[in-house]
Amino acid sequence: AVGEALTYIPVELLTQNKLPPRFVADQRSSLPEPLQTLLNTLSPLLLFKARPLQLAVYHILH
Repeated sequence: AVGEALTYIPVELLTQNKLPPRFVADQRSSLPEPLQTLLNTLSPLLLFKARPLQLAVYHILH
């Protein structure tokens, strides 16, 4: 239920997040810093063993 609720977050809140910067060494990106940080924060969760978490992250990124 929480994962489904997260999919209704306005795009502005996701793209203008206050997450601490999280970058991969030698990573070059043309994305704005908040969006790159969001991707770098959420993408590893797609490999997490808990299926509900994987689905929630997928829906947020989709």
